[in-house]
Amino acid sequence: MESEIRVHVIKTVCSMCGDKKGKGRHHLIPRQYGGEDTRTIPICKYCHVAIHQRISNRKLLLQYNSLPKLLTYKEKYGLSRLPSIRCRRIEYNISKIEAKNKQKLQKEMERLKEIENEIREEQKLYEAEQILKFMRNGKWKA
Repeated sequence: MESEIRVHVIKTVCSMCGDKKGKGRHHLIPRQYGGEDTRTIPICKYCHVAIHQRISNRKLLLQYNSLPKLLTYKEKYGLSRLPSIRCRRIEYNISKIEAKNKQKLQKEMERLKEIENEIREEQKLYEAEQILKFMRNGKWKA
């Protein structure tokens, strides 16, 4: 018996999205279930991460163990990457910062309104003083 020689031709196009940077390989049968020397498909790192984020290895073994099945999954559910925990934490922190900034901005606007009201009051007092000066000097005749 001759030993079978396995030759992998590495394509540079992702089988899922068509990106030309499809340098990675996805095992159609997960390595966890003995798929180390089984068929693989060329795939970019983003689609590969998305597959493993959304589909468990058990489901990959039982339901999505071929390229047409994975493409059907992609059409039905989409295959965008889920934000990582770090990304979600950053988004949460950004929303907290935005809320704090909004509160600061509201306080600043209230303070500016108070200053504006004080200026109006001072302007009214100044005008009243000018009227009194004119009346005292006799230049004002009602």
